[in-house]
Amino acid sequence: MAAAILEGRFEIDGLLDTLSNSHDTINKAAADTFDLGDKLSMLKNRVVGRSARTVS
Repeated sequence: MAAAILEGRFEIDGLLDTLSNSHDTINKAAADTFDLGDKLSMLKNRVVGRSARTVS
């Protein structure tokens, strides 16, 4: 990407268009890779956050 920018081949409008129209792809990839480990990490973070608020 750096070479494309330096050589003038990089099209920022194309990149922005692709990013703005690809939210379904990003969300689907996140959902597809969300596993039990991720769920347990989120649960742990919630418990730690709530217990920290209770203690302080």
